[in-house]
Amino acid sequence: MCNYKQERGAKKDLDHRDFIEWLEYHKHEEIKNLIVNTHTLQEEVNHLLREDHAEILKKLDSINDVLSQVLSRVSGFKFLVQKFGSGSELSEQALSILHQFANSNATELRCVQLAGGNRIFIAVGSDLKVTIEDQRFLCDDLRTLEMLGLIRVLSYGAQDEVLYSLTRAGANYTKIA
Repeated sequence: MCNYKQERGAKKDLDHRDFIEWLEYHKHEEIKNLIVNTHTLQEEVNHLLREDHAEILKKLDSINDVLSQVLSRVSGFKFLVQKFGSGSELSEQALSILHQFANSNATELRCVQLAGGNRIFIAVGSDLKVTIEDQRFLCDDLRTLEMLGLIRVLSYGAQDEVLYSLTRAGANYTKIA
C-alpha cells in the first residue's frame, strides 16, 4: 500500500478500485481477490488510502519492530532479523520467563515487589519458582512480553503487585523459540 501511495502521490481521493487496478498491474492477485471478495476489507482499504502516508509508515515500523522481536528467537530467522530487522529483540531473560511459565502448571504468576526493590514471582497452582537473572530489566522484559501478546496482565494489586496469565500465543511461541 505504501508503494501504491508513493506512486499515486498524496491525493485524498484514492479508493480501493484504483488500488485494485494497481494490484492487478503488479501481479498481486491473492491480495486483490481478498479485497474484492470482502466488503469490510474494501472499506478498511479505503480508510487506509485516505490516511496520511507518514502515519501509515509509522504503523508499519511498529509492526516491523514487533515481528523482529518475535522472529529474533525463532530458529533460522535470528540472522535475518539481525541483518534486516529493527535491531530490537526479545531478551534471554524475557524468553526464559516465558518458557518457565509455559512449562509449569501455573495458571497465573503473581509478581510481587520486595522491600529491597527486587521482584519475585509467586505461581498460582504450581510450585514454580521463576529464575530472574537481572532484576534491573525485569519490568522492561515483562512489558515486552505483554506488548507482544505472549502474557497478559490480569490485575494490579496493592504495593506494585501484578497478576499475569500466559496467553495461548505465548504457549505456542515457546514451542518454536
